Amino acid sequence: MVYSRRQMKQHMSRRLKYLAICLECGSVAVAQVPITVGPFYGANFGTLSFSPSSYSPLTGHYPASGGTQIRRGLMIGLQAEVGSSDSWSLVFQPRYAEKGAKASGPLGSILIAIDEMELAVLFKERLLAGPVRPFVFAGPNLGFVLSAEQNIHFPPDEPTSENLMQRTHTNFSVSCGAGIDFAITPGFTITANADYSFGIVSVLSAAWFMESPRVTTEASGFQFLFGALIRVN
Repeated sequence: MVYSRRQMKQHMSRRLKYLAICLECGSVAVAQVPITVGPFYGANFGTLSFSPSSYSPLTGHYPASGGTQIRRGLMIGLQAEVGSSDSWSLVFQPRYAEKGAKASGPLGSILIAIDEMELAVLFKERLLAGPVRPFVFAGPNLGFVLSAEQNIHFPPDEPTSENLMQRTHTNFSVSCGAGIDFAITPGFTITANADYSFGIVSVLSAAWFMESPRVTTEASGFQFLFGALIRVN
């Protein structure tokens, strides 16, 4: 089929109008979806689970007779929240986290410190309407190990450190928790939450003693976070 010049102009004009309508509809849809971003800061209370547990480097030494303790570490990052409705939203959290565990007793202490850069993708549901809104959330978390070391101190000996980076793996965990949003203004919100992150994949594997098999290690812990959210659209 051969089009005349006039027909081609009319055809192109219809296509451009259709494209303009699509772009306008898309921009309206984006404008109607609330997007908020902001920083957060808090603490991670980390623990480590070893399998088989009888070969744990923390409980396998006499200094650990005092019991395994948590490692209190920093957690800081940014969050972006995309609302699919007034109640549901998707939260992206790139964050730095200090994880690990510690054991101490009458003869000394052992610390396994694991620092990660993580990306959490969380599904969030607000439960009530109004300026103060409690919420629940859950989702996966992928962690990339930045540093890992074991610190041992048996006084009067000098403390010793061992780099564990060659024994580490990409971490995968699942988080679930609850919190509260407090809207200061329509575009500015203060948020606080607490959650538990359960390690699914071994972040560290090693044979800690000459007679032991290879021991896998999952990192878990409680997080308490405070932050602010600013609407950007």
